[in-house]
Amino acid sequence: MPWVHQQLRRQFARQAEDFERPQWWFSDEELLRWVADATPVGGEDRVLDAAGGTGALGRFLTRHARACVILDVVPEMLEAGARAAADEGRRDVLFVRGDAADMPFLADQFDVVVTRFALHHMEDPAAVLREMARVCRPGGWMTVLDLVDGGGDHNRLERLRDPSHTRALARGELEEAVTAAGVEVSERRERQAAMPVRPWLAQARKSPRRATSRRPCEPSWRAAPRRRGCARASARAR
Repeated sequence: MPWVHQQLRRQFARQAEDFERPQWWFSDEELLRWVADATPVGGEDRVLDAAGGTGALGRFLTRHARACVILDVVPEMLEAGARAAADEGRRDVLFVRGDAADMPFLADQFDVVVTRFALHHMEDPAAVLREMARVCRPGGWMTVLDLVDGGGDHNRLERLRDPSHTRALARGELEEAVTAAGVEVSERRERQAAMPVRPWLAQARKSPRRATSRRPCEPSWRAAPRRRGCARASARAR
């Protein structure tokens, strides 16, 4: 198992149950609606949530779609998501263990492909974007949502808090990477959030005593659609 996968597995296995808590960032309905507003989903669409964790976003989008696949490398995340889907009585969601940089899918299989807060954990985010573009049908939609580099010690502090953090891309880098994957960026959206130190540390299971010098992280994030083209919080496939 690659080193980055070991870090991801170790870190997110501990956080899996938290992802489904209503007060947690990843299940925050206001944020999910904000992403959904930027991601057009049709009743017959097949959605892929890449590096989707428990699939909170994919499941939210699939309320108006045909079916959704949640892909993630951490089995504990998939198990927690499957339990949540079962509790919701869902039969339109499939959970698949796999690497977002080397997806186990044929080309052009999905109408909508999304990823959220995942690229900054990837050793090669460009490879993930290329794979997203490959599996999204021509004319489909891709939404990419992630932290952007806030400058200063942002990335260093994130790595101290969470060893699975690789690097948040700068705004220009993120858009260039989406475009290089063959995606026409048609929309851009940003949203800023401030998180107090204690919840920020607790999310990664860190003790505040060991990080008294850390300050609140105030990230902004962007989504870009895909293969044909929209980049607000998304982009379309060509």
